[in-house]
Amino acid sequence: MLYIKLESDNSLVTTVYQPIYRGDNMNQNAIFLIPLEVENVDIEAAKVYLSYIRADGVADVVILEPLTSLYKEAWYQYVLPINSKLSKYPGEVVCWLQIFYGSASDPTVIKSGEVIINVLESKDIDNYLNDNQVTALYQLQMKMESSMETVHTAIDSKADGLTYDANSKQLQLLSGEETIGNAVTLSEEGDG
Repeated sequence: MLYIKLESDNSLVTTVYQPIYRGDNMNQNAIFLIPLEVENVDIEAAKVYLSYIRADGVADVVILEPLTSLYKEAWYQYVLPINSKLSKYPGEVVCWLQIFYGSASDPTVIKSGEVIINVLESKDIDNYLNDNQVTALYQLQMKMESSMETVHTAIDSKADGLTYDANSKQLQLLSGEETIGNAVTLSEEGDG
């Protein structure tokens, strides 16, 4: 979790830092702490945007969403989920806030100073595996998760009896009154 505070001089200061690695996606947030009022503008009535430039030079602007709770009763908390778009490249991400207040035809705009978010290098699996291998890994994971669901379902419906159909010579597990699993066909004595 990152906490970045907007100071009274409109500078941004990182107060809590947790490393962000290239490729991180939705595993943490950056929280921007903004006073209740900035330059006589009621922040609750304003829109807060974050502008940033990634290490590769690509820029973006995102609207920040306010959290419902205040921080120490004096700061609004605006959240930026750290996604793979922001963390795509290692290096410095230059960020600043823009606060818009008033009508669209004549808004008041307050711009903050800049803050640097460092995205740390990490090994890129793409350099070691081709697309087919990565796809196979993801498909294998999905199959395993599906198989585990089947196992959990079977465990949840424990066998507590057997049923035998003499006409079809099939033996089947029961859980209460419900059949579970696959039926087994028994051969007649001497057939085998």
